[in-house]
Amino acid sequence: MTARAEKAVAYFYDQEIGNFCYGGGNPMRPHRARLVYSLLKSYGLTQNMILHKPEPRSFEQLTEFHADDYIDFLRVVTPSTAEDN
Repeated sequence: MTARAEKAVAYFYDQEIGNFCYGGGNPMRPHRARLVYSLLKSYGLTQNMILHKPEPRSFEQLTEFHADDYIDFLRVVTPSTAEDN
């Protein structure tokens, strides 16, 4: 019988998540992300996780997974101009 590999849980969180305006129609609710992290920490579950803080990425890194025109759009869009674009 082979030994079962132990699985690791990775969790990505940055406390700065609430410092951005995601726009009224965006389903992202920063307080929910903060609440989930707070609950994980309160129950001691973060001790069993690999915690990562996302780092800013360059244009080249972002376009490895996203179209160039999408990243260009995100560079210039604001909540007041979102409807125009």
